[in-house]
Amino acid sequence: MIIKKIAAGVLAATAVAVAAPAAAHADTDTGFALCDTRACDNNFVMGKITWHNRTATVSGHVVDSGPGFTVAKFRAYANGKQIGKEVSRYTDDASTNPDLKSPRALGFGLGDTNLPGGIDKIAIFLCFTETTCQYSMTVPKP
Repeated sequence: MIIKKIAAGVLAATAVAVAAPAAAHADTDTGFALCDTRACDNNFVMGKITWHNRTATVSGHVVDSGPGFTVAKFRAYANGKQIGKEVSRYTDDASTNPDLKSPRALGFGLGDTNLPGGIDKIAIFLCFTETTCQYSMTVPKP
């Protein structure tokens, strides 16, 4: 039940943020959802990317349900080249560590404030093993 409330809340907040008119210099929000099922109710990462001049901020949640764990990975790119290090967030609904318990909040920046032109896309991966990511998507800067 908490998973569905989080998903609904993030989607609603993203829809409002995306629909709001923006000035030419204002930050822009882009919603994302990457799920392991069509209903997006088991293992998923969902949230928004706030695009700044040269960087971006990622917010939302990664959720794990059932056996195993879930990892969400994020990579920023500019002109096809990865900028900075990959950022990942691990969660496990069976964890005894409250910092790793599902759902786990996202809140971090990507990019380089000194990069002319800034980042132009973020790749997102949803993984259930240390070496294989079963789902991925790319979110371009608007």
